[in-house]
Amino acid sequence: MTAKKIKLKQVDIQRIKAVKDILSHKQLPHTTIQHLAYEAGMNRTKLQYGFKKLFGVSIYSYQVQMRMEKARKLLVDTDRPIKQIAALAGYNTISSFSAAFKKAFKISPSQWRNKHQ
Repeated sequence: MTAKKIKLKQVDIQRIKAVKDILSHKQLPHTTIQHLAYEAGMNRTKLQYGFKKLFGVSIYSYQVQMRMEKARKLLVDTDRPIKQIAALAGYNTISSFSAAFKKAFKISPSQWRNKHQ
């Protein structure tokens, strides 16, 4: 990031909050930051800077958090196979899903399900 500080106008803040709402509610699994910036009508750098400044976490980290929360809820609230939950959480393979889940919660998806049922 450049040493120059990026200024956020009120309209920028509204747009960044709208991006957070998109990520929170629509949970588009493969949305790129570039696409989010386009949808928000702002450049990628300002979006990334503003998101981190407003919410204390990067867009990517927030996306992962939302995906993991969705997966955690599905593991407890449904009987769906873990492979299907991985796909619903936006992962192409069960191994990448399991690795991300274990990184987030320090326990495998199947162990989580067994522990919380």
